[in-house]
Amino acid sequence: MGKMIDELHDSASKGQLDLVLMIIESSKQKSVINAQNDQGWTALMFAARNGRVNVADALIKKGCDVDLMTKSGQTAVEIAQFWNHSSIVTLITGDSNINSNIPCQLSTVVTYFGKNPLDRCSTMRDNQEWIEKELHQASTKYILFHKLNPFVLYQDNKYEICPVSYKDISFLLMGDSKPVYIFLGLGCLDLSITNGEKNAWFALDVSTLEEEKVLKFSKKAEILSSKNKYAIMGFDEIQAGVIAQSKSLLTWHLRYRFCPTCGSVTNIAEAGYKRICTNKDCISLQGIHNTSYPRLDPVVIMLIISPDKQQCLLGRQKTFPPGLFSCLAGFMEPGETIEDAVRREVMEESGIKVDKVQYYTCQPWPMPMQLMIGCLAYATSNYIKVDQNELEAARWFPKKEIMDILTGHGLNSGAAFSLPPKQTIAYQLIKTFVGTSSNL
Repeated sequence: MGKMIDELHDSASKGQLDLVLMIIESSKQKSVINAQNDQGWTALMFAARNGRVNVADALIKKGCDVDLMTKSGQTAVEIAQFWNHSSIVTLITGDSNINSNIPCQLSTVVTYFGKNPLDRCSTMRDNQEWIEKELHQASTKYILFHKLNPFVLYQDNKYEICPVSYKDISFLLMGDSKPVYIFLGLGCLDLSITNGEKNAWFALDVSTLEEEKVLKFSKKAEILSSKNKYAIMGFDEIQAGVIAQSKSLLTWHLRYRFCPTCGSVTNIAEAGYKRICTNKDCISLQGIHNTSYPRLDPVVIMLIISPDKQQCLLGRQKTFPPGLFSCLAGFMEPGETIEDAVRREVMEESGIKVDKVQYYTCQPWPMPMQLMIGCLAYATSNYIKVDQNELEAARWFPKKEIMDILTGHGLNSGAAFSLPPKQTIAYQLIKTFVGTSSNL
């Protein structure tokens, strides 16, 4: 087996596509495509290192794991970026706009829940005639939500949106009393066969129906359980963004049925992106007021780096799964900058003083409707004093210890802690701390 892996890696490095495919197809073990050498390198990484576009393309199409890392903490895309192989960066990420001359941690990062292929067509939301027309199109797709839980399919070890056509739910949209619907935009998702045409997509709240009736829309589908909060991370990145858009807006409608200004009943407008107070004397009807538009709660989430830059601070809440440590986080307060919010939260929760704060990236978080603002924070002190009301524990983690967990090697050594899922911004911050090296 070892000789076969060596031959696979050597062939990938040299761009010998026929030999790479022959080795993969002749192997009785499906895992050979992701086999790693002593330094954690895979066939894709060797192809990325040497700019072998044809090999990289074939490996990706055969389902290789693009997120595996070397023992030094680099993924294939980071290796390709380091060596300025932009074609391979595009192949792996699907984003042709990434500048391969910019180090990975400084380039544009698109987090999970942050990708959305639909054109939101925001200028058309107040055109009710156009919205009504799209609601009734045979090609229009509906994503059903029952008590904020999406109607989904589970196949190939992941969840997929189970789109429903207008003819199936037309009875719900007849008459004046329609369920809450959100116009999501125009475009195509992987499950939509459109021959290049742009379908209209809507999120539809079907909570008034019994679960049994919802399940009849598709015998193969299910209502995603809300008991496991990580289940919503089981979608591919494209569909996850649409789910986040839908769930956040439907949550807002559920919680803000009455005017925050005067308490009167509100009506839905602009295809689900506005609520209008029915009290003609309410000041929310005079000018533009944020009480009329969807709520979004900004949260700072930060990785604290030690003064010597060799350790990072992670904490755990009592509600975390056993052994899980993550970045500190907290809601921003009115009249507060991002930097001050980071410093205040870190001091309150851990007693650590922070000086420099560097913005990294952000992540929409539909649980229920937050925007996670990711930062790197540089500590000027080491002594930890945990606020037991906020955290159960917090401690400094050496870079090597974090790297061992990220690359999977710590799991074999009986590591006593775990890190957040790859889909979280916390994971991205932690991975950035490990950083790239010249060992490429």
